[in-house]
Amino acid sequence: MKKYIGFILLIIWSVQVMAQEITRKIDLAIPAGDTITVSVSAESKLKIELLNRIPGKTYSVFTRKEITTYDAFENPLDLSGLGIKVNEIMQNKALQWEAFFPEKIDDCSTLAIATNVLYDSQSEFELTAYKSALLKLIKEYEYRGGCAEERKQAEDIIASTSLKLNHFEIKPNEIHYVTIYRGDSDSTKKEWTYIFKAPRRGNWGIQYGLSFAANISKDDAYFTHVQDSTYTITKSKSNKIVDLIPTIYFVWTPQKALYKNWSLSLTAGVGVENDSPSLLLGGLLRYNQNLGIGFGLAGHTQQRLLSKYSAGQLVGEVLSEDQLHESVYRFNPFLSLVFRLDSNPFKSDE
Repeated sequence: MKKYIGFILLIIWSVQVMAQEITRKIDLAIPAGDTITVSVSAESKLKIELLNRIPGKTYSVFTRKEITTYDAFENPLDLSGLGIKVNEIMQNKALQWEAFFPEKIDDCSTLAIATNVLYDSQSEFELTAYKSALLKLIKEYEYRGGCAEERKQAEDIIASTSLKLNHFEIKPNEIHYVTIYRGDSDSTKKEWTYIFKAPRRGNWGIQYGLSFAANISKDDAYFTHVQDSTYTITKSKSNKIVDLIPTIYFVWTPQKALYKNWSLSLTAGVGVENDSPSLLLGGLLRYNQNLGIGFGLAGHTQQRLLSKYSAGQLVGEVLSEDQLHESVYRFNPFLSLVFRLDSNPFKSDE
């Protein structure tokens, strides 16, 4: 039984490893000088294979890695990506290289000449047509029989036009640059650049909401009660249950949450209540990133009677609200309605 379990686990592990391997083919027959950006999945092993190398030319391959940083609260959900797009017209455009051969194939010299012509190709684009014609010629000789040595040499030359590079791991937030150079002098030098971008772990974004902070720790509000020329500090009776706080939220959206209807994220917010800043910290449950319900603790200002006064104390004049109170920060639970908008709804037009 243990053997079977081990065998099953080995199969699962093998499938996972295979699923993480990605092969990207770089076709040198496309125009040199262009930079092609490719989006690849993170946590994978990327294998690069060069196609249509001219056997008689020298190629150099350089790679470097960069780690992207997060912008200052950029707009999230930018899912744009680029893939490799090889020009199919160039792939299908025939050079009619078959006209190079004589109408009759009598000996092995034709195959040897064709192999040498491919080896001495002047461009990678020419090589694609030469290679296609040489493959047809090899099949013709194989059908006729004979010329085994020349066929083997031609097949080896064709195989040398492709090169598999060592794989490298690509992780979230990483960008890998692969640059291929061909030629030594400036007149013959060519350069191809491919950029392989892994998705970010997530994105920071800004969203807006109306937060309702519960008055569990209630305002300690007082006023000066006037009666028969006496002034008494009296506690106010308030039925205020919640405080409304317009809030700007800073939201972290993991990459995996972009593909779900519902997602839960950590969030922090800044709001203004009675001209005083409020700080909010908690979670945000969102539906398709645009609508959400926030919850957590809000640190906001509330009124407290100054320590030099007490309830029922007689004073010599009517005291204003500012003379009676001080503002102190208290933490209360909050709920909020959060919206993803392209502009700040709280911004004044003035």
